Amino acid sequence: MQNIQSIQNTQITNSTIFKEDLIKPSLFKIKLFMRRHHTRKLLTGLSAEQLNDIGISRDQALEEALKPFWK
Repeated sequence: MQNIQSIQNTQITNSTIFKEDLIKPSLFKIKLFMRRHHTRKLLTGLSAEQLNDIGISRDQALEEALKPFWK
């Protein structure tokens, strides 16, 4: 009886690990997409002085901000 329970516990653990392996990359991508969208939106609100501080022009900032979040 103990062996059956041990096998069942192993199957549950393996199943959980498999699901986590599938979910973690998806969550990572979603977070990455959200971060890109947020930071690109912030670029559009920076002043000319702030853009100069980070070394990009207004045109470069707008070009970056217009990119889709998946790129």
